[in-house]
Amino acid sequence: MLLRCCPRVAEILSAALIRSKLRSPASALQVARRKASRLSYYHAPSDVPLLPLTVGQVIDRAADTMGDNVAIISCHQNITKTYVQYKLDVDHLAAALASLRLPVGSMIGLMAANIYEWTVVQFASAKAGLILVDCAAVILSEIFTRQDNYAMMLQIAPELEHSSPGELKCKKGTIRYDDLLAQATSKDYATVSMIEKQIRFDSPVNVQFTSGTTGKTKGALLSHFNIVNNANSLGPTLGLDKNDVICLNVPLIHCFGCVMGSLAASLFGSTIVMPASAFNAVASLGAITKHKCSVIYGTPTMYIDLLRHLNDAAYDVSSVRKGIMAGAPCPPEVIKNSMERLNVKQLCVKVVDSSNNIVPLGTRGELCARGYLVFKRYHNQPDMTKDAVRDRWYHTGDEAIMTEDGHVIISGRIKDMICRGGENVYPLEVEEFLYTHPDIEEVQVVGVPDKRLGEEVCAWIKLKEGKSLTGDDVKKFCEGKISHFKTPKYIVFVDTFPKTISGKIQKFKIREESRKKFNL
Repeated sequence: MLLRCCPRVAEILSAALIRSKLRSPASALQVARRKASRLSYYHAPSDVPLLPLTVGQVIDRAADTMGDNVAIISCHQNITKTYVQYKLDVDHLAAALASLRLPVGSMIGLMAANIYEWTVVQFASAKAGLILVDCAAVILSEIFTRQDNYAMMLQIAPELEHSSPGELKCKKGTIRYDDLLAQATSKDYATVSMIEKQIRFDSPVNVQFTSGTTGKTKGALLSHFNIVNNANSLGPTLGLDKNDVICLNVPLIHCFGCVMGSLAASLFGSTIVMPASAFNAVASLGAITKHKCSVIYGTPTMYIDLLRHLNDAAYDVSSVRKGIMAGAPCPPEVIKNSMERLNVKQLCVKVVDSSNNIVPLGTRGELCARGYLVFKRYHNQPDMTKDAVRDRWYHTGDEAIMTEDGHVIISGRIKDMICRGGENVYPLEVEEFLYTHPDIEEVQVVGVPDKRLGEEVCAWIKLKEGKSLTGDDVKKFCEGKISHFKTPKYIVFVDTFPKTISGKIQKFKIREESRKKFNL
């Protein structure tokens, strides 16, 4: 997972300055070697060993060592659980799942909002030897409707395609959550204990579907080893500990929520606070105020919404001292002085060109990574797996530049780069410039077809409340400040942007809608 760590997120969110050391400086030898080679390649060794733990062992350890700590607070459900209580609920559901006699390695689908039960299923399914498949993120995508998982779900709930959320009426034989818990017996608890002894830390445990920001989603099969160590990286990176209270604005269906959120919290004994079933800025600020949250998770759009509501004197966010912003580039006007870093130990990274050659330092290319983070494969998609993972290197599709000290600056998605009349236009550069306009709250830039130049620049702009601009105003603002070929030819003013369920902007949909709007 790539994290965009924000060392001064609280400078804006209540001016509570944070000064987290996000990474240890590269050794003199490492820097010297990199300068000598002048290539965009970095290996980040660490004295901290990788954890050979399963997801089930994580919750067991938390209950044993930090049992009285508050594990989770679900504000909208009025639920508060300590780690001891949390583990009891997890073990109960694990036994109930074992009563179904599903073979170890079977996949189970979960479709739910941010509720306490989601996290219980997360740990319980792992203990029962099952692979948890997030369905909500892809339930409406075309690719999922062609997969076996969806066909199976239609047999269980044939009205799935037409029902509203929460209104499914499944066929006879479908078991309600509470009824499933009621059928667990002591024998089922013993079965879980036996299953747990068979589970290896490199066994598959979760299928995470990509967000669909570039088009069709793909299901990445992850092992216990993948996600436990990914979560564990937040220890040295963010400095999480048992005193931290995390305001979880992001959805649990995404790895940002369930791995860096609920799983990481269990590793360090932190408290997860879920303000609402889905992101709500008012509920989030209320939860931060009431529960004294020290950490905020969110996408850039979520932070923008939080900032909009901070004028209300009823909110006290002075407890916030750190946060993570991920899912999209961090606008400089939203988080000042933030640094975009790849900060994960036990990992190799490089930046390559289209021929897979490592590019010189300071040169744009595709970011590739190798190490424990790399997923096992895309589920039922061998061709996509072969294309994405080559010689154990995962090709992220992110456009990046590596600096001499090993910092990696993500400048966008390779597929998003605009080629206008032979000139490369990087959307992030244009977006960052437009963010400096005092009336612009949010902006997304894409390339659209042009018969003469190949592509032209199109900007979708959301204005701050009460402000008004015309397309000509925006173009005039650009004159003499950025190159003429970077100035948007097409400008669309919008109230919202198309997003995935995890809050990421879907630029491919912006391109499609722009093409239709301008008949391109």
